[in-house]
Amino acid sequence: MSFMWPWVLLAVCVPFLVYKLLPTSERTDTSQAVSWPFFEQLKKGLEKDPGQAGRLARWLFFGFWVCLIVAAARPVYWTEPLILSQQQRNLMLVLDVSGSMEEHDFSVNQQAFSRLDIVKYLTHDFLQKRQGDQVGMVLFGTRAYPYVPLTSDVQTAAQMLQEMSVGMAGDRTSIGDALVLALKNLQSAPTQSQIIILMSDGQANAGIVTPEKAAELAKEMGVKIYTIGIGAGEYALPSAFGLPAVAVAGALDEQTLQEIAQTTGGAYFRAKTTPDLAQIYQHIEKLEPIEQENLVVRLHKELFYIPCMLALLLCWLGCALKGASS
Repeated sequence: MSFMWPWVLLAVCVPFLVYKLLPTSERTDTSQAVSWPFFEQLKKGLEKDPGQAGRLARWLFFGFWVCLIVAAARPVYWTEPLILSQQQRNLMLVLDVSGSMEEHDFSVNQQAFSRLDIVKYLTHDFLQKRQGDQVGMVLFGTRAYPYVPLTSDVQTAAQMLQEMSVGMAGDRTSIGDALVLALKNLQSAPTQSQIIILMSDGQANAGIVTPEKAAELAKEMGVKIYTIGIGAGEYALPSAFGLPAVAVAGALDEQTLQEIAQTTGGAYFRAKTTPDLAQIYQHIEKLEPIEQENLVVRLHKELFYIPCMLALLLCWLGCALKGASS
């Protein structure tokens, strides 16, 4: 507990200073004083020696004055410090949900999963570690759509991630339009560090803006783009004769993804297996570490009403004792 205005406590000695320093003639001159109905009765009671009850009443009136001064000094109770994480960066995930993301060329425990399922699984864990950041998502296929606006509620963003599905934005790939839409979201919430993570398994064959033009725009805005190429390329499928057949899953334009990353100062990664994608996220965390600059906040609760209530009680007891002693 402490006082917001501790200097007010000096007023406790004001009655004694007035009594000692003010001349007697001025103390007894009441011609200019404010009328107080029972002041004369109180004055007579204080001037004579009414015995033990009267002396106790004087101490009660003194306590009444002290309580008023304590209340005026604003006593407060400080809570335990609260550590609030400050937002470190704005992060936009630009995710490919075109038809080719349905290919089951990833495996976990020898069980095949689609590319989008693996992206959901690993990106969910990545988002859980983004406490303190603002995250958003843009989905793209034939067209690009804002899916999650920039928000510090990473739990909701992770939940929305699980609800996306293949083909919900079309079957083609508009990488340039998706990047421009992500940049527009970042522009509305500037910060010192702004990052885009682009994941795609194909090549740009739709949209208005080219990926190269979008990368130049990101460079002008100071936004880094990390690109991830997804897909095993060639993978084995069981055949009717028991022998594996080789399938080629889509045509990944690695050169364009590399150029986007190089233009913006980011990096390009290739994810052919589930461990590859997990290591890529870990590598991005090392490239863009979170600086622990937390904000410490302490809340306080006003306690002035306690000495005020005590002052009223002491005043009532003092008046009662004075009445009994007189």
